[in-house]
Amino acid sequence: MDSDSNLDNLVLAFPCPVQWQTMSGDERVRFCSQCSQKVYNISDMSKKEAEALLKRGLEDNKICVRFFVRADGTIKTENCPRIFKSVRNKVELLRRVISIGITFLFAPWNSAAFAQTAENTTSGDFYEPSGDETLSMGRPAPNEFRELLPQVISVSMRQQPYEGSDKVAKLKSQLSDILRLSRKIDLHLLHDLTQEYLNRNQLDRAFKSSVLENLVALKQPSFSNAEEKRAQLENIRNQILDNLIEQSEIAIHDGDCESAKSFIEKFMEVAKMGQRIIEHNNAVLLGQEKWPMITSNKLEYYIATRKQLDKVHEVLKVLSKAELEPVGLSLFDVEKVIEIKGLPQSM
Repeated sequence: MDSDSNLDNLVLAFPCPVQWQTMSGDERVRFCSQCSQKVYNISDMSKKEAEALLKRGLEDNKICVRFFVRADGTIKTENCPRIFKSVRNKVELLRRVISIGITFLFAPWNSAAFAQTAENTTSGDFYEPSGDETLSMGRPAPNEFRELLPQVISVSMRQQPYEGSDKVAKLKSQLSDILRLSRKIDLHLLHDLTQEYLNRNQLDRAFKSSVLENLVALKQPSFSNAEEKRAQLENIRNQILDNLIEQSEIAIHDGDCESAKSFIEKFMEVAKMGQRIIEHNNAVLLGQEKWPMITSNKLEYYIATRKQLDKVHEVLKVLSKAELEPVGLSLFDVEKVIEIKGLPQSM
């Protein structure tokens, strides 16, 4: 899952519980009456068609898909040219009709079983998965989720199961296994991982897993406490920012400028991640502001309080003298943005 392919990186945020057979349509696309949305069968498309569909759907953030996952973690696509598929399907239908006839002639009469067999035969769903394939269906996770995922759990398709006793490692291994076998994210396991990081006071890791948790939850049809969840997420992020500044100040006091530089770089990363949250919700925590900075010729926003930025400014003064300014953030950048904002310091 390290390529640029939307198909290779596809992850479901919400596995759909509705049965494919209950939806109206054909083997390629059906309509789900419960969510009033079309569901596309990727495994009935060529890889090129699937990539194009996912590109459009992920940009619009409105798509539901169905597919089979092979044992190696790859998604099955259709290799049979469409011109031959109708012939293949007719042959398969004939085979099933003959099978029903044999069952009718030689098996004890069971009207319910016969009716179910007949329904399955004429349903139009002719592909039968092999024993090492898993069926998945649901709503894909947004692009920002997929970008952040490798920073939280391993997304390798070749991974040995974890057999140790460390709870975090075990949870990450379980999440990775489910991801590999079905392309799904278990929201309960992700929540447990966030809580375990919080228990260990590993706030930067807790924040990242909590962002993933929030992005997955937003895809759930029954998710109703979005505002509460975002507020909790922002509170965690704010604690992390304060913690990283404090650690950098301690490092400066101890003469360890290299560690201070590392803490400020982490501060920048977490401050920028606040932008992801307010993209879904314009409200920012009381006292926090958007600080525009040009980094690598690109305008980015740091979401932090004036007091936090002033403290970072003091740390950067020391690092600048030691010629150890963090990558992408200089003392000049901070002084310039504080001057432009021209606001009194938050108390």
